Amino acid sequence: MLFPSNPTFESYNVVLSGGVVTRAAVVSVVITLVGTALSLICTVALAYGLSRPGTVAASRCW
Repeated sequence: MLFPSNPTFESYNVVLSGGVVTRAAVVSVVITLVGTALSLICTVALAYGLSRPGTVAASRCW
């Protein structure tokens, strides 16, 4: 009962052929990539602003 005698991949085929799971996986990957890219852009831009002497944010930090 715990281990089937003739295991098949038919259930995976049924789940993945519906399109719901694959669409959700694609959406998750896209959201992760876009969020990471936006976070990286914001972090680099803010770090650059803080590293330049004479900017408003840099003069308040040092």
